[in-house]
Amino acid sequence: MPPVDASEPATSTRLPRPSDAGTTARPMRANRAGAARRAMVIDVAVDHFSRHGYQGASLAAIAADAGITDAGLLYHFHTKSELFAAVIAAREEPFVEAFTSTPATFAELLDGFRHAVDASLAHPELVRFQAALSGEMAMPGHPFHDHYVANQRSALASLTATLTRFIDDGQLSSGTDARQLARELIALHRGLRAEWAITPDEIDLPAALSAALDRVLRSASS
Repeated sequence: MPPVDASEPATSTRLPRPSDAGTTARPMRANRAGAARRAMVIDVAVDHFSRHGYQGASLAAIAADAGITDAGLLYHFHTKSELFAAVIAAREEPFVEAFTSTPATFAELLDGFRHAVDASLAHPELVRFQAALSGEMAMPGHPFHDHYVANQRSALASLTATLTRFIDDGQLSSGTDARQLARELIALHRGLRAEWAITPDEIDLPAALSAALDRVLRSASS
């Protein structure tokens, strides 16, 4: 805390002098501008990675389309892999809660899938990005192959554990194979997402997923 000016009462709150305000405002404006520029680079990168793949995308082309210099892009993202990781993180954010929450019922779990898809479609370009890059990342040798596989295993393990709990407390039939059902739920979402990415005008992704999950709920609860 800065020392109190001797000319002011000790209990007063010293108002910022013009020079103080300017000093504070400049970093704030710079931070906002930097965050906006970083977000713009990510938006452009989503399009480039979706169209050209990881290997085919060029940092120079991304920088040009974002309206900044190569050096400006490298200030925010030092490597292509760092930029790709930022795009992956943006894509995964809507699904974090769906796979890390602890739903009380099977119906609540399926609602988590619905809400995650609804949230992801706030940025449809990221859904297309994931659909386009999933096959590429699944190939050994891709820089993000290990990350992709680890995420898939983590999601499967988390979902299997939750479904096992529902079997144990009688919500699902004792004959249910929790791991198989978890795989089917993940595949259902992934398949419908891929269909939507190919023909977005022909499929209402949230409605299609919701209808499919309703059938799963009826089948698993009967």
